[in-house]
Amino acid sequence: MQSRQAQYGGPQHSGTIGSATGGVAASDGTYEKNLITDLCPPGGMKAEPPPDKLASFVRSVPSLNSDLVCPVLLDCLEDGQPWIIKAKALCVIVATIRAAQDAALANGAADGANAYSDFFSRLF
Repeated sequence: MQSRQAQYGGPQHSGTIGSATGGVAASDGTYEKNLITDLCPPGGMKAEPPPDKLASFVRSVPSLNSDLVCPVLLDCLEDGQPWIIKAKALCVIVATIRAAQDAALANGAADGANAYSDFFSRLF
């Protein structure tokens, strides 16, 4: 079975990308996967991520790569996942789309179109 990234056109390589400040970021999606895993753990009493963690994630959405975030969120919705992970993932998807729309509107996009809403609208 193909990975989600390969299946939906995301990056298929791993390695590092140097930044202008000299730091190095992973391009294999590990960072994004860890963010989502932290937001959508299988335990807990609530079917939504903790508000502080979700707010922190939402602030980072404009700087994240949608080609790496979207497949991880989609994996959380697969058959066999506990219902609580699916519920939390849906909360994260809604918050992500809203944050990306707000960022797009702030940058002059007339309709708030963004890669996150494009990705999920093709699936659902």
